[in-house]
Amino acid sequence: MITHASHKGSQTDAAERGVPADWLWRSMTAYIRPAIILVAGLALSAYCFRTMQEWERRYLRASAAATVADSATPYVVLIGGCALTLFSALCWAPQNRRSVGHRCMPGQQGIGQVELEQALRASEETLSRILDGTPIPLFVVDRRHVITHWNQACQNLTGIPAREVVGTRKAWAAFYPDERPVMADLVVDQRPEEEIVAMYGDRCCESPMLPAAYECEAAFAHLGIGGRWLLFMAAPVRDATGSLVGAIETFQDITDRKRVEGELQRRIEDLSEAQRRMEVLVSNTTDREKRMVALKREVNDLRRLLGREPKYQGPQLVDELIARSSASVGE
Repeated sequence: MITHASHKGSQTDAAERGVPADWLWRSMTAYIRPAIILVAGLALSAYCFRTMQEWERRYLRASAAATVADSATPYVVLIGGCALTLFSALCWAPQNRRSVGHRCMPGQQGIGQVELEQALRASEETLSRILDGTPIPLFVVDRRHVITHWNQACQNLTGIPAREVVGTRKAWAAFYPDERPVMADLVVDQRPEEEIVAMYGDRCCESPMLPAAYECEAAFAHLGIGGRWLLFMAAPVRDATGSLVGAIETFQDITDRKRVEGELQRRIEDLSEAQRRMEVLVSNTTDREKRMVALKREVNDLRRLLGREPKYQGPQLVDELIARSSASVGE
């Protein structure tokens, strides 16, 4: 029952506090209905009792066959009617009087709603701890492009604490000198793949792991000392009904890998240049050897004309020399 009320117990204030606007009417009707049943049942029982007494006075007492049981019939009817009425009223009474009492107290919420809000807050805190403990730098934006999460790894990567960006739309400030949409913004806006690829270049493509997710790698000159290479991926976040509620963007520092790839590319270029020079040297050497063989053959021919023995011995055919040079180059 209501013990006191105040101005804060008005319907407007109750609605602001999460209490239904008709909380007073619900609380009253929870007890009015069984009270009406009880009063109506007792009145009907009293009417039946008086009727039975009148019937007994007129007919049974004048009859010689009347018994004591016949005289007790009106009282039996009265007691039975009262018992049935009381049982019906109890059945209609509110099952959870504690819950009804809480609804009657202005400014208070039902136990179920309080527990639901506590569970929701606990779930949000657990999610924040999971994201904050993830070693992968990431941030989350909602449907309005507002940053809702900025984990510790992302703080370490960008050097920007979460308190400066959470609740804002300034995710771009950590990666670009001028304002522009980040990939998570494009995913939230459901931009077509052609537009995303045009903005990030050939290094951007749709992720093979998730639909409507994209990945890209790019250099960020103002991150860290000497800049950093990042592989970043953005994916949509949906609720239980499948509706888009935001996007998550993750980062991976691939600076060391890019440095190794650059060093490997320089080594390959150096080897290619050395091979080209070797081929030129071998070609020049082969031409010189061909000329020497030709001169030696002319000398031998002249000595034969003079009736002398050839001066030079060894391979006489240029094809043999070329074959021997090609074999040495192949080795």
